[in-house]
Amino acid sequence: MSQLHPNGKIVSAHGGTLDYVDADGQLLFSVAVPAGVRLAREYLDLAPQGVNVEIAEGDLVAIAPRSWHSIQPAQTEVESGANPDFQPTSADRLQRQMRHTLAVMQADQKTLNARLERLAAIERIPVAPPTPPAAAPEADFVE
Repeated sequence: MSQLHPNGKIVSAHGGTLDYVDADGQLLFSVAVPAGVRLAREYLDLAPQGVNVEIAEGDLVAIAPRSWHSIQPAQTEVESGANPDFQPTSADRLQRQMRHTLAVMQADQKTLNARLERLAAIERIPVAPPTPPAAAPEADFVE
């Protein structure tokens, strides 16, 4: 199984054929592969022990699986020009706290304003003005 990796893929635009060859070089059988992207594991599972799978004909391409080991980090992170000895001052921390406090206060103020607008939009039932107490009739006092 020299050409195909179990986690690899077989890609073809028009399909092709895979040959299963034993150690003596004798062709055991061939399998047709349809067009598209296929997992190599599907075809490697068909192979008996000690049999090599080879691409016979067609435009089949064996793609190896991705490997994170081949990715090289960029060197620009080392050459950034930033001061490696920089330590934020207490003023920076206090400024962040003040910004956070102001943002919280503004959010609370917006919430209160929205609540007051909703309360003002509620239709109120008119209340009759209070009636003054009735005056007591004047009585004639006899002395």
